[in-house]
Amino acid sequence: MSKAQWSRKVSGAQGAVVFLHGILESPRQFEDFINVVPKEYAVYNLCLPGHDSAVNSFARSSAAQWRAFVRGQIEEIGQKHEKILLVGHSMGALLAIEVAAAFSEKIAGVFLLAVPFCIRVKPSGIFHGWKVLQGRCGEDPLSCAVQRTFCLAQRVPLRILPQWIPRYRELFRMAKEVRTFPAKILCPVVVWQSGKDEFVGKGSVKYVKNAPHVTTLTAARSYHFYYLSKERQETLQSFLEFLEKSIPI
Repeated sequence: MSKAQWSRKVSGAQGAVVFLHGILESPRQFEDFINVVPKEYAVYNLCLPGHDSAVNSFARSSAAQWRAFVRGQIEEIGQKHEKILLVGHSMGALLAIEVAAAFSEKIAGVFLLAVPFCIRVKPSGIFHGWKVLQGRCGEDPLSCAVQRTFCLAQRVPLRILPQWIPRYRELFRMAKEVRTFPAKILCPVVVWQSGKDEFVGKGSVKYVKNAPHVTTLTAARSYHFYYLSKERQETLQSFLEFLEKSIPI
């Protein structure tokens, strides 16, 4: 699958699935999820502003642009389909939570992966991220999993990295701002956290576990990007069952 924005338009489809990737990620994050979506549903795999293949684009974007883009897309998609199911990974999960609270009449369900209410970066996360930035993943499965979803295809010059700092500050602010939103969501929510996540703190769960309509699950041996095959299959099956229950065909 391409790392660019992609959609599968289904004329007359009642339901649509909208995928939202995380910071410095790409729509390719959801390739295996899209493969299990029944053909009766429309699919919109969004690419956030600044997350194309250009090295300088990310620094020139902003959280305000990401939020406005997602809201605009949901408004447009909502005019074409009766109900929407949101799927978000990492920062995409935060964006999904925000729009679910804002468009409660349209959102039938929210399926979230690695929700970063508390961001805790482990040394291993820095290590694998650095390998990706330098184009030195080799055969390391954890680094390759990051590379597979990374929005940039080329090696990133070191002089660019300081320009990314404001975007990450915005991410930290967003994580704090959205902590109270799960209680405002009226539709069912499924949250999958990874037991070995290198970027999401375990304290993130406390912001959703007591919220109404929320089911929290754990892929105990998986990471932020890399999933054990068995746990990834369990996540995909959970997603498919949730989709068909939230928006029956």
